[in-house]
Amino acid sequence: MRDEIIEVTEVIPSPRGKRMTFDNELLEIFKRLPKGKAARLSGTFGQVSSEERQRVVHSIKRHWGKVRSDNPSINFSPEGVPQVSVRNDN
Repeated sequence: MRDEIIEVTEVIPSPRGKRMTFDNELLEIFKRLPKGKAARLSGTFGQVSSEERQRVVHSIKRHWGKVRSDNPSINFSPEGVPQVSVRNDN
């Protein structure tokens, strides 16, 4: 195979970055979550170690932003289970 000069219209770019995947059940939980209630995500994430919490928070925020325009409040129980509610922005 040899190098060649081609037209700009012939350039075929490859996709960059990771492809975002979403958990439909988690999206549905966040979509239905009313103010004053919280979702305990023991089934989705279970007990999260302190080393993994940043990754889980990122995943929660990404899912939240896909279906809501307000902000989440994310807290972990003493056992490490994430609990999410609508943040009270007063």
